[in-house]
Amino acid sequence: MENEKRRIDFLASDVRFWWEEAYVYAKEKKIKTQKALLIIAFFSGIVATIIWLINY
Repeated sequence: MENEKRRIDFLASDVRFWWEEAYVYAKEKKIKTQKALLIIAFFSGIVATIIWLINY
């Protein structure tokens, strides 16, 4: 009985697996969003600098 998994162990492992997938997906999405915001901010800064240099 010690080495056998109980029914609740199987159910708990299924829930834990689903939670881990959702958590990893959220982390990847946050990383992609942060990278996109960083790229947009970088290019916005370049455009603002060019406009500022042209006007002065």
